[in-house]
Amino acid sequence: MWEDIWYEINKFSAIIFIFLVPSCILGGLFWRRFPPAIKVLVVFLWFDLFIEIGSRLMPYWVIDPTNKRRTNLPLVHIQTLGQIILWPLFYGKIMQAGSIYRKYNQWLIGAGVLLVMLNTLFLQGIYTFNSYAITLVQVVVIMLALDYAFNFATEFNADKSFIKVLKRINAAVLLYYCGSLFIFMFSNYSTHTWENGYELLWDINVFLNFIFYLVVFLGLCNLITKPRM
Repeated sequence: MWEDIWYEINKFSAIIFIFLVPSCILGGLFWRRFPPAIKVLVVFLWFDLFIEIGSRLMPYWVIDPTNKRRTNLPLVHIQTLGQIILWPLFYGKIMQAGSIYRKYNQWLIGAGVLLVMLNTLFLQGIYTFNSYAITLVQVVVIMLALDYAFNFATEFNADKSFIKVLKRINAAVLLYYCGSLFIFMFSNYSTHTWENGYELLWDINVFLNFIFYLVVFLGLCNLITKPRM
């Protein structure tokens, strides 16, 4: 058991925990000091931490009944469902009141949840890689981030330091999800073009995720060190 844990810790993909774990701890300790949008982000961080740990441990206990192979794909379906809920909630709290996405935020979440669940139930089952749902979520998050990037919340009473943190987090979201979508679309093609291309692309995806958590961690530090008003 401990050998398996040590093996997982020493993987390159484990670098994401360097800033993900501290971010979750800060989010829990200073929960009351954060604005509503950041609280949603903290919930996302804890959710992602659960998924990341679970995805590394599940293959040691769960077997795909169709091919008798170890798998963590059920958690990928849960992760996709969580993202289509939490990211629209986050952006719904930071966008301007006139934003079309904020206006139809609940409809967006409802439609997204329905499509993700239908995909799992009828197209790509719980033991299948849900590529359709993942692509849907990535596109939705990118559209939300782009909408915010071109329509920053500039209310007269807005905290400029808070807006600056949001801009940085939004830029990190765009970087990660755009990069991840590109990698996801071309990962299969890479296996036919150069040796170890698939592994290289997914290592890049891990690094982009690492950058995202770094930016979030720095943003949380900025918010908790800011003097109370």
